Amino acid sequence: PGALIVAREAGVPLQPWAVAAHPALRLRGRWDRHVVPLPFCRLRVEEGEPIGVRPREPLRPLLTRLQAALDDAASRAGRDPSPD
Repeated sequence: PGALIVAREAGVPLQPWAVAAHPALRLRGRWDRHVVPLPFCRLRVEEGEPIGVRPREPLRPLLTRLQAALDDAASRAGRDPSPD
């Protein structure tokens, strides 16, 4: 949650983004679920609503809001936000 902590300390909003590539390879067995776009693939970029962050705001609710916004953007981009 490094970006979240920096945004909280600076009192600036976070901007959630998600990108989906088709066709692409998903590297299974990796902790980060890395995706490698194939040559000539199409990308779809989705932007979520900015998330306002106040200094000293508790991290747990911010993390929940950020994860929900990222999952929503990923879903709109056309990829499963939490693939197996």
